[in-house]
Amino acid sequence: FFFFFFFFFFFFFQHFCCRGMDGRNPTKKVFIQRDYSQGIAVKFSTEFPHELHGKVEETSYNETINHINELFRRAEALSWQVYCEGCIGCLTGYLSHYCCKTSYEK
Repeated sequence: FFFFFFFFFFFFFQHFCCRGMDGRNPTKKVFIQRDYSQGIAVKFSTEFPHELHGKVEETSYNETINHINELFRRAEALSWQVYCEGCIGCLTGYLSHYCCKTSYEK
C-alpha cells in the first residue's frame, strides 16, 4: 500500500506540479527581489524582471508592486494601536493574538 501511495504521489507531483498547463513545458518562476535601500522594511524592488518581458506590461507590474509595497508600509507603521496590541499581548502571554486579529493581519 505504501509503495502504491508513494508512486501515485510522485507521478502526480511530476505530472502536474513540475510541468506547465499543457503538460510539456516546465513552469518558470520569477523571483522579485527585496529592496533594502531604505533599511530592513518589507519592500520589493520595482525593477522590471527581464523574464516578464512580453508577458506582463511594465506599467501594470509597477502598479502592482507599488500597491503591495504600500500595503506593507501601512501594515508596519507604528501607531498607538500597535503599541497597545504589543502591551496587551505581552501581559497575556500573547494569548490575546489568538482571540483578536492584529493590525498587521488586518
